[in-house]
Amino acid sequence: MAEWRKAEGIPDDPTGYKLPEAVQKRLTDDDKPILSSFTEFAHAKGARPDVVDIASEWYIEMAEAAQAKQIEADKVASEEAEDTLRKDWAHGEYKANTTIARRFIEGIPGVGAKWAEARIDGKRLGDMPEFIAWAADMGREKFGDVAFTSSDSEAKHTARKAEIEKIIGTDEYYEKGLDKEYAQILEREMRRRR
Repeated sequence: MAEWRKAEGIPDDPTGYKLPEAVQKRLTDDDKPILSSFTEFAHAKGARPDVVDIASEWYIEMAEAAQAKQIEADKVASEEAEDTLRKDWAHGEYKANTTIARRFIEGIPGVGAKWAEARIDGKRLGDMPEFIAWAADMGREKFGDVAFTSSDSEAKHTARKAEIEKIIGTDEYYEKGLDKEYAQILEREMRRRR
């Protein structure tokens, strides 16, 4: 048997298979344990190196094709989710809602943004309109109004509040309707504290 294996070019152990350079260049970290398991299996079956070469080329091409297909499917799902949410949310709410949804998701302990990458039936959670809408609702519940979705928008909110407070009680305050705007600012802050 040892003579036959030697005559067939079968290495002494599974690590003796040298995969083609074209395959090695394209391997990802995820591919390496799979191909290592395959070479162990192939070695136990007495596979010649040319058979292992052919199978490894097939594997890498199949994996790349599957990845390209997944990328395209993710792109389509992401576009469809955006279209659905833009229809569901009033004009101008899309960016604020997706920002607060992302902020909520990123704040989940131990999971963070990876949660949106998790898949159900092959689709990322972050590409499901229902999930994004739910995350936006949870974000509003946690952070309050969309005025607090980022440090920049919060700074603008605080600056505007301070600006209005300087002219409270003046004619300008009532003439320009700043009393109503100030009431809205206070209401947003109250919702945030809940």
